[in-house]
Amino acid sequence: MLEKFSFETFRKRNDRQPAETGRKDIAGLAKQAQEAFAANDLAAVLESLNLIREKTLPESERAPEGMSLLETKELFKNDFLGILEIEKFTGRKFSETEKKKIANMWTEKIKEQNLTREDLECLKKEGFMIVLRTSTLIHEGRELMATIENLRKKFKGLFHNLSWYNNEKFATDMQNAVRMSWAIVKKEILDESRNKNWDEQEKVLQRWAREHKVDSKFVTRRTPAEAAYDIPAYYHARNKHILEKDWDWTGVQSSDGYFTLIGKFGSNGLGVSYVVRGYSSSYLGVCPSR
Repeated sequence: MLEKFSFETFRKRNDRQPAETGRKDIAGLAKQAQEAFAANDLAAVLESLNLIREKTLPESERAPEGMSLLETKELFKNDFLGILEIEKFTGRKFSETEKKKIANMWTEKIKEQNLTREDLECLKKEGFMIVLRTSTLIHEGRELMATIENLRKKFKGLFHNLSWYNNEKFATDMQNAVRMSWAIVKKEILDESRNKNWDEQEKVLQRWAREHKVDSKFVTRRTPAEAAYDIPAYYHARNKHILEKDWDWTGVQSSDGYFTLIGKFGSNGLGVSYVVRGYSSSYLGVCPSR
């Protein structure tokens, strides 16, 4: 439950803030809340008030640095796709129980990967986005698993009209559907992964993990379904194409044994293709996912 918030509570808590920058941050959030209220955007009002509440909590009650979902949203801005954006994208509403689970999932992810504020700031600068993935979507009044097949049904205009993978398991099988999770994923391919074959790209990912002081098990390729979810979700929320010129080489194979590619998201829609493992191209790379 959201704590009852009054201007007197705000004043007393704000008096406890030792730094002038802290007061300025809170004043800015208060202005955002007023503007959102004037625009009748109640969801934005609640988010701003929650941020104010969090920033004005006593030190002993605050979440550890870098672990707050609301602060992460504030940091990533348009590169954060959370509950509001994904509800609009998938057409499904999250229950209060699910929302609590989603918040807990983020906290667990932060703990598991030992992510600090500095880490998140670095990832933001490097062109990463944060996206909430959910396992189902609503299409024509029915709840469907978030497979590529069902994403194509719901978003016909966002996918290139190709038939070669209509019966491929990576597109249709429920085991290959998107799983409920938080993902931190690079919007564009790593430059150092260009002009390298699949195995060479694996070494690039391992080196990237070492340089970022993260266990390599947390730095992976996306599945085709994850890429086919993330890219249209970003477009749906921000009206901006990502991976417009390049391909993300995923970690799942087609029935022919070739690893699938997702990308080239232009006016013809999102492309799905495949190449042999030893292939390389300046337009083919990998988007690290954490």
